[in-house]
Amino acid sequence: YWRELSACEQDDALMEVARRVTLFQGSFAPLKPLRRELSPIRELRVRAESSVRESAEKLSRLVASAMDAIVELDRRLTVTLVNPAAEKLLQCAAGDIVGSDFSTFLVPGSRDKLRGLVTELCGNQDGRRYLWIPGGLAVQSNGGRELPVEATLSCSEGPRGTFFTLILRDLNDRIEAENRIRSLTIEAEYLKAELRDLQNFDEI
Repeated sequence: YWRELSACEQDDALMEVARRVTLFQGSFAPLKPLRRELSPIRELRVRAESSVRESAEKLSRLVASAMDAIVELDRRLTVTLVNPAAEKLLQCAAGDIVGSDFSTFLVPGSRDKLRGLVTELCGNQDGRRYLWIPGGLAVQSNGGRELPVEATLSCSEGPRGTFFTLILRDLNDRIEAENRIRSLTIEAEYLKAELRDLQNFDEI
């Protein structure tokens, strides 16, 4: 077909193709500024996502390295999160604790106490979302050992609902530390007395 056209007709056909290509390219011209405008938006989104990931990683490290036991609960006292210190306190692996009813790790009196405090926090009208638990709680470990613990309870709201963070500290550890300090203090005083006696003997 192309060979049957005269030189003049071929020139006209080439001009028409060029015109159409120009029109086709021009139809994308309005998209170029839009692409330039979207680039900063994408960059901001990437930065925001990176900041969220970094914050989540920091929080995870903080919870994992805490010496106190940290347990997250929902309204039904179902465990949703524990840290390694909580595993040690309850003598149970995280996989066995998460999803279970935390009240099974408490003696009967402490179960009722915790349920009452959860209800109290939910109904607070003064905006207070945390409290210290007077007298602490009594935890029953997986091995059947009953442990007195100091405890605080806080409440937070999120997209998935209301959650409670329970922070527990084994009182036995503190008592043992206090007894150790007392023992070392007595030993130090005894050594001081012996040194004074030796100095007095040398003077004689």
